Amino acid sequence: MTEYENVKEAVMALVEYNTAKEMKRWPSGEPSTLEDLQELNMETIYQLCDLLGVDPETD
Repeated sequence: MTEYENVKEAVMALVEYNTAKEMKRWPSGEPSTLEDLQELNMETIYQLCDLLGVDPETD
């Protein structure tokens, strides 16, 4: 999992993930599934929440 330094990095990563024509699992090289993309998105969203000081469970 990538640790983002700031909000801009995290948002740009989300844009990159969600506009990619093709994504592969690492290290197998198999095509990624929708669930893989959702997991990656949620990891990044939780990091954004942390950077913004937001608790996604209570705010």
